[in-house]
Amino acid sequence: MIPTILVVGCGNIGRRHIEALAAAGRPMRVIGIEPGEGARAQATALVAPFANGSTVLADMDGVPDVADLAIIATSATHRRSAFEALLSRCTPKAVIFEKVLFTTRADLDAVGQMLAARAIPAFVNCGRRGFPAYDRLRDQLAGRHGLSMEVTGAGWNLGSNAIHFIDLAEHVLGDRTVALDETGLDPKPEPARIAGCVDLFGTLRGKLAGGGTIAITQERAPGEPVSITFFGDGESWRVEEGAKRLVHRNAAGEEDVQVFEPLFVSGMPHLYNEILDGKGCRLTPYEQSAAQHALFLDAFRRRLDLSNSEDVPCPIS
Repeated sequence: MIPTILVVGCGNIGRRHIEALAAAGRPMRVIGIEPGEGARAQATALVAPFANGSTVLADMDGVPDVADLAIIATSATHRRSAFEALLSRCTPKAVIFEKVLFTTRADLDAVGQMLAARAIPAFVNCGRRGFPAYDRLRDQLAGRHGLSMEVTGAGWNLGSNAIHFIDLAEHVLGDRTVALDETGLDPKPEPARIAGCVDLFGTLRGKLAGGGTIAITQERAPGEPVSITFFGDGESWRVEEGAKRLVHRNAAGEEDVQVFEPLFVSGMPHLYNEILDGKGCRLTPYEQSAAQHALFLDAFRRRLDLSNSEDVPCPIS
C-alpha cells in the first residue's frame, strides 16, 4: 500500500521536507495543509510528481482518517493548535515536529499528554542527528566520560537555533542536559528575522549529567563561521561544517584533518524511509526534546525578564 504523508505548514521548511520526501525514491501520497495562498501554490507544484491524491489543502477539511506520517512544520506559535486540528481529523502513525518545538511549557506538556494518550511515536527535527558524520564522531567518542562542547560563531540566530546544539551535545556525548545558565547572554534583545521574535548575543552555558559542560556563543562580529568543538582529557574534535572538515587535536598537540559532510533537510530522505520501513527514527524523541526545550525556554525568559508562568509565550520560533 502506498503510504500517505501529511505536511502541515508548507512554508520554507515545510517545502524542504517535501523535497526530501521526493528524494526518498519511493511511491507515496503527499498531502500538504497550508492556509497561505502563495506558499500553497509553491507547495502544489512540489507535490505534483507524487502519487495520485497528492495535493495541498487550505485547511484540515479533506485530510484522510489515517496517515503513515505527519510532519508539523508550522511556526512554533501555531504548532499546538495545528496539531490539535490534525488530531480532530486524522490519526497519524508517527509525527515529526519542527523546532523550536513550542513557546510555552504548557504546550510542551499538553502535546506530550496527547501523544502518550494515543500512543503516537513522535520526534523533533534537530536534523544533525541525521548526519552520518556526527554518528561516526559519536561512535569515536563512546566510552569517554565528562567531555564538553563549545559552539562559537555569528549570524546563526541563537534564539531559534541554540536548541540544535543542546540536542547535538546530548546526541554526540550520550549525556543529558541538567541545567542552563543564561547570565552570559546580553540582556538586550534584537529583532529576529521572524516578526515578533527576538534574538540574543553572548554565551548560553549548560551542565551535563556526566560532569561535562556546554557553551554556546553567538558573536556580534559578522562573518564568523560556526565552529563546534568537543573536548576533554587534553584532546579536541573541532567540526567546521561550512568548511566540511573535522580537526582532531590529540594530547600531544598534533592535528589530523578529516572530511566532514553536513546535510540539509532536503538531503536526508533516509529519515523518512526509516520511519516508513518500520525501522524507527533517529531524530530526537519528543520526551527528550521537550525536556531540552523546557530548560531553554526558562533560561531565555529569565534573560528577557519575562515571567516563568507556563502560559507566558517566549518570543522565539
